[in-house]
Amino acid sequence: AHWVQNYPVYGQVIRLIGYYDKSKGIEAQMEKIRKDLENGWSVLIFPEGTRSQDGSIGRFHKGAFYLSMATGFPVRPAVTYGNCLVMPKAMPANVGA
Repeated sequence: AHWVQNYPVYGQVIRLIGYYDKSKGIEAQMEKIRKDLENGWSVLIFPEGTRSQDGSIGRFHKGAFYLSMATGFPVRPAVTYGNCLVMPKAMPANVGA
């Protein structure tokens, strides 16, 4: 699922900030994530794992909570509103998979 990196503008931003690619698995990146957290970085996780078409909230996956338990760092909920308007789920046809 490398589409995230290919998304215009957003893809450039996430590469600059050090995106953790979930396709590599969390265990393979755990040491880097732990070091980033210890160095004061925050890790942003979208707990639903996908975006909805209409902005409604879907079922949460366990990844954020697993990461919290594995690293000892707390989960601090935050809400972003309007993501579906700024970055709709349907990607432009010219953005590769």
